[in-house]
Amino acid sequence: ELPIHWEEPGIGPCKALPDAWNAGHLSDLKTCQSVAERDFSTSSWRMGYHLQMAWYRRGCLAVGRKVESVNIIAVESAAPFDVAVYRLDPLLLEWADKECLRIARRYIECRDAGAFPGQHAGPQVLLQPQWADEQIQSQFDGPELDPSSL
Repeated sequence: ELPIHWEEPGIGPCKALPDAWNAGHLSDLKTCQSVAERDFSTSSWRMGYHLQMAWYRRGCLAVGRKVESVNIIAVESAAPFDVAVYRLDPLLLEWADKECLRIARRYIECRDAGAFPGQHAGPQVLLQPQWADEQIQSQFDGPELDPSSL
């Protein structure tokens, strides 16, 4: 990993932690269920890898590192552990860079206001999914666990 720290105008101190930068090629390693293009494209979008990689690129450029390509090295997490290298489209990166700045500026607004509006007004208790109750209950002696009482 390559820690990068920079000052972003209007945002403040920023940090990125890409897995590799070598001679202008910025890369990050990701495990996945499938490196098939359709599967990885879908999971990559859902996980926001395009945003992460745009942020990493922004950091590299801010500290004077030239970036010729932005790549994700996808490795399947189960045998046969197939590998694929995906180069991010420059137009996607351009859009993602603007989206990163929008998100960062929104975060600063919320931080300064002391309010982070969203689905929940504050911290929530994370309970197990209902289907996991039996597995958890089997490890306890005594009365049945009632997750709502936690």
